[in-house]
Amino acid sequence: MKRLLTLVLLAIAAAGCSTPNRLDEDYKARRKASTENKQLESPQYVPFSLGAVKPEGWLKSWADMAADGITGHLDEVNDTFGKGWTGEIFTGRGIRKNATGWPLEQCAYWLDGAVRLAYLTDNAPLVEKINRRLDIVVDSIMASPRESFIFWTDAPTDSQHRFNSWACSHLARALLGYYQATGDPKIIDALLKGYTDITIHPFINQGMGHSGLAQIEPMLELYRLTGKESLLDSLKAFADNPAFVGRMAELRKNGVQVDHGVAISEDFRFPAELYLVTGDRSLLEVSQAGYDSMRRHHLLPYGALSSEEHLAGIGSTRHTETCNITTAEWSYEKLLEITGDLRYADYIEAVFLNGAPNVFSRDMKLVSYYQAPNHVEGVFPADAPHSPDSPVMGLTSSYFYRPFGHEVLCCAGNSNRIIPYYIMHMWLGTKDHGVLASLYGPSRFNGVAGKRDVHVEIVETTEYPFDQTITFEVNPEKPVKFPFYLRIPEWCDDYDLSAGEGSSVSRDGNLLRIERKWQRGDKVVLTLDMKVRVVTGHETPFPQTPHFRNNRPIAKRTDINSPYVCVYYGPMLMALPLRDENPNKQAEGQKWNYALNPAKAAEAKVVRHDVCDEDFWRYDAPIALEVEATEFDWRPTPTSPMPEEKVKGGKPAKIVLTPYASSKFHISMFPEAE
Repeated sequence: MKRLLTLVLLAIAAAGCSTPNRLDEDYKARRKASTENKQLESPQYVPFSLGAVKPEGWLKSWADMAADGITGHLDEVNDTFGKGWTGEIFTGRGIRKNATGWPLEQCAYWLDGAVRLAYLTDNAPLVEKINRRLDIVVDSIMASPRESFIFWTDAPTDSQHRFNSWACSHLARALLGYYQATGDPKIIDALLKGYTDITIHPFINQGMGHSGLAQIEPMLELYRLTGKESLLDSLKAFADNPAFVGRMAELRKNGVQVDHGVAISEDFRFPAELYLVTGDRSLLEVSQAGYDSMRRHHLLPYGALSSEEHLAGIGSTRHTETCNITTAEWSYEKLLEITGDLRYADYIEAVFLNGAPNVFSRDMKLVSYYQAPNHVEGVFPADAPHSPDSPVMGLTSSYFYRPFGHEVLCCAGNSNRIIPYYIMHMWLGTKDHGVLASLYGPSRFNGVAGKRDVHVEIVETTEYPFDQTITFEVNPEKPVKFPFYLRIPEWCDDYDLSAGEGSSVSRDGNLLRIERKWQRGDKVVLTLDMKVRVVTGHETPFPQTPHFRNNRPIAKRTDINSPYVCVYYGPMLMALPLRDENPNKQAEGQKWNYALNPAKAAEAKVVRHDVCDEDFWRYDAPIALEVEATEFDWRPTPTSPMPEEKVKGGKPAKIVLTPYASSKFHISMFPEAE
């Protein structure tokens, strides 16, 4: 009975700490600090406070499944998550005698995702659990920030401590989310204690990653929240550090070098964030050019970079580590905020709607370390990627779905950030006191808009991406004039907009601007013209680095150039689904030996089914394409998984493609048929 009462009180508290008034005031303070501080460059968009955006419809169901599944129970299946950041000694891979080391990174990822998901879903048991865990950290820092058994050990010559600094930066991200959700000033006091006179260690590898550089982001946010000048001084001092200046010059000259995928895709956003501190636009250009280069050379069809620990080129059996799904979302979001360039929102949408669902089992209780464009049991992948791995039952164990994914637990921890990162950035504030619907999906927004900051609720009703119509109902507390912005996705050639009488509508690139005096019940209806898109390309060789040359046999080939065909419908990558008995077992007797002719694939017939909010990523997906294909004698090998030329001959066949996100075994990069 006592526990039930506790949960009821926590539920009330969770609702109370997300009251519009407190969240509105928090957002207004952060917007002012971001856009009116003359010592900082102003970002184009400002995110609303955690809790201002809540999921609805199928997105709410998915978030609830995660909160009740892997996110809510990961600490119960592995001590790294159950005891990390408590100071308690336990047995774990990479742990040190003082309870620091590798588990700090892995657990920090989980805590960051869990605290955000707990408050986004108002899940009282998860709120209680995560509050208790993060309070241990806060209390420890308040007691003794430098001697604390868990935080900010400062030893610049010790690479292990610098790695702990990377882990601490991610825990600081979790604490900042915790503060946004609760408004508890004690959290900010603890962060200030932790960051007083901290040294930002320079990057320690060829890229920039796994280093103290990651402290830039929480320090910048903490400066915005508190105005503490010493934080800004530390950031400016680092920007003037000769090692950093020299590294930026090297990157401008030589571009991105192949390195650890997670670290490099995380850390390439930090020059852009230092641009906000210094006003040096060339730093922003380093970040933008870096991501452009990584996407050009390593982007896989489901929106994420290949990363077999290191960036791995483009190919049908290249793999993506789950951590890279999360780093893509967060990094693109920060670039979107800073630059206002909507292509970053397109990038987030692509990885979230395609790569993200394949991270999890459909019931959200299991997680996998790797995914690849083509996955056929016993065929693709034919050899193990570079990872701490061993073959299991014809697949690599990195492909197995398990409660904690893989014994290397970074991906299991990082997976819990995927859903909340998308939800909380679906709506952004603009400098002209408007709001931007930046990422689409069923949601409910509560925030302020207009020059007098009137509280506004906007209900977004849609089955997107399974349907092309999105309806927004605007409910201000009182009539108010403000600009309402909508993103037209990069893939969309045409759209229909109904904004109501008296609306002023304009378009700038892919940004629609609707302005009027909004009244309760006003509606905006956006219909995006979804069409079949066919993308062709050629596989590329692996980067010729020791990491790969000493690894998979296929990585030694320098002549890889096989043609491929990918099919999209709207934002979704489509694939030939292979039915599974469970996430780790493909059903027998299914054909997958098909090639596609681009012209015929473009004429695919669209078939729609009802969307079920409880089972949207099901095998029998809400949307499908009927496609003419060529069946042929496909004999892949570990070093030649795709035909090296266009397929000739074969026999006509009809196949059905469904969203890549709906199948655990599939072909999404097809050989090209003449």
